[in-house]
Amino acid sequence: MQPSGNIFKAFSSQGKAGRLKNMVLLGLDYGRRRIGLAIAVNLIIETRGWLERDRQDREDQPLLKQIEEICCREGVEKVVVGISEGLTALETKRFVKKLSEVIKLPIVFVDETLTSWEAEKKVGWKDKGRIDTVAAALILERFLEASAEAENTIGSGGL
Repeated sequence: MQPSGNIFKAFSSQGKAGRLKNMVLLGLDYGRRRIGLAIAVNLIIETRGWLERDRQDREDQPLLKQIEEICCREGVEKVVVGISEGLTALETKRFVKKLSEVIKLPIVFVDETLTSWEAEKKVGWKDKGRIDTVAAALILERFLEASAEAENTIGSGGL
């Protein structure tokens, strides 16, 4: 795993995704070469680096094991995975199916449209790993914002 660990965003505990306030969430930006990682604890999103994928290992077992270890070490309660469109979406779903068999935690998808582009603008350089970890933080941010909106909708059961 590549190092990172920068605070990306802190949500106010007043009215923003309140029922997720005490949850530990893992955000994943799935890619063919790398998987960006971010963690949200008490609504504070922190980038956590990235995992390099072994392109020869089609089953991704070492990668799945690393994610399982991260989930155990960090006390993750839910995993949030960015999903795009087309072939990449199919690959992401295949990966998540394998991941769900290993980690036994709830996994939700969030639209990741343009997160890598946004991340590149925020990071300001072409460091692909850093872009992936910031994209994972953006995925968590979208999830928390959608959760907050759902909680603020009258008659909503939330996410």
